Order: sequence, then structure tokens, then C-alpha cells
Amino acid sequence: ASPGPKAPQTSGSMKRLFGTLVDVALVSAVLASAYSAFDGRRDAAGRGVDAPPETVDPTMWSELQVSGISVGPADAKNIAVVFSDVQCPYCAQFHEVYRRVVDSSPPGTLRLQFVHYPLAYHRQARTAALAVQCAASSDMAGKALDILFAARDTLDLVDYAGLATMIELEDPTEFVNCMSHPATAEAVDSGLRLGDRVGVRGTPTVMLNGYRFIGSPDVVRFRQRLHP
Repeated sequence: ASPGPKAPQTSGSMKRLFGTLVDVALVSAVLASAYSAFDGRRDAAGRGVDAPPETVDPTMWSELQVSGISVGPADAKNIAVVFSDVQCPYCAQFHEVYRRVVDSSPPGTLRLQFVHYPLAYHRQARTAALAVQCAASSDMAGKALDILFAARDTLDLVDYAGLATMIELEDPTEFVNCMSHPATAEAVDSGLRLGDRVGVRGTPTVMLNGYRFIGSPDVVRFRQRLHP
């Protein structure tokens, strides 16, 4: 009798491919778990947004309120600090909260200190952070943030020379060159280091007048901590 058909052999390349796919799946699961742990409605420890804000150490608050990029009047009655990632959906939601508060308040009410904290698995976040940093050198960070948060889902398609024109910078080429300058990268990295020092575990991490919110505050919760 003739022998039966041989069982198919798995080649070394197929085994390696399978191993790679398993590794990718595991990494994706870990990232998804980390991302869902901080979903804008609770913090990484699972505390909901209804938990009262925590007091920030006064020495640390003195440093935080002059860190990052300033958006708004230097003599504002209130100072907010946000560790943020332009590609983060909950950061975009908080940016809308911030805009609504500013637009509905008297001039001089609020200054925002925007601190870069681009998450590694948001592939376009660091490039966007570099652009915001370069816009800040011309006092146009606020406009850049408005545009980039609105384009959050399509950041890979952003023409940064075109962004420079949209925020009314005179030299788009200089702006693009600024994005690749080592000093710009260092400014972004310094935000990451500061965030690690203060225990940032997700974005956005929002503070106001020396208090740190649990999760991302809505307009009502944010206004409750504003000085009149």
C-alpha cells in the first residue's frame, strides 16, 4: 500500500511570521488596555471625574505655572496647566472645554500653560507637538492648537508649511526648519520629563489654580475652580 499524504511542514519563515503576529497582537492589547485605563472620564487608577480635585504641592505648582507654552494673558486671574497630546481624543475634548471657557469669560480670566506630553503610540503626536512649539515662538501656539486639534484624525495629511500660512507666519520655510531643530525637540522632551516627575499617567492631565483634576473636567467642573 502506498503511504498516506505527509502532514504539511511549517517552514521557519512561517513560524517567524506567526511569532511576529502574536507579538503585534500582544503589544496592541497592552496599549489598548493602557489607553482605556485613562479614558477622560476617570484617571489611570479608575477614579471617576466626580472625585474632588487634588491639591498640587505648592513648590511644584510654582514650577508648573511657568512651564510649557503660555497661551493667554500673562496677568490672567486663573492659570491652567495641561499635559496634552494633540492626537489624543480626550485632549481634543478638553481643548474644546478650554475654548468655551475662554470665549464665554471676560478678557484676562484664564491663561493656559500647555505642556507637551505626546504619547509614543500616537504616531503623529510628536510632529504636531514640534509644530506647536515652533508656533509658540511667534505667539501663535493658540491658533496652531485650534487647527491641529480640529485635524486630529488626519494629522498624517497635515502640510506644515500650509499650517504656517494659516496661522499667519511670514516664513513657512523657517517654520518647517524650526520643527527639525534640536532645541525644538528638547522643548518637547522637557515636557515629557516634567510630566514623569509629577506623575502624569495619561492625557490630558489638567490642573487649575493649584488643583489637579481627576480625569478630564467638563465646563461645569472646570468653572467651579475658577477665581472670579
